[in-house]
Amino acid sequence: MKGLKQVLVRILKTMGAEGYESLVSCLDSQIKNQNLQSSSCIKAINSFVRNPRKIINQDDLANSINTYETEFDFIKEDIEKYRA
Repeated sequence: MKGLKQVLVRILKTMGAEGYESLVSCLDSQIKNQNLQSSSCIKAINSFVRNPRKIINQDDLANSINTYETEFDFIKEDIEKYRA
């Protein structure tokens, strides 16, 4: 998202376009939401990595699975690898 924003702003400036501040504001909002979502997912995964006795269940990782567009088994294997 950050790269897309930078490219769009550069193109718009080069073209001499005006009034694209609302687009920049919208992209900034999306970037902020994406960062918050990513931070939440990292915290959830880290809680399993740091506590090897914590049972890895799919419900606790549902947000991470959706955000990273992956499967439970992939995240579970990754956590188990880091625990070892």
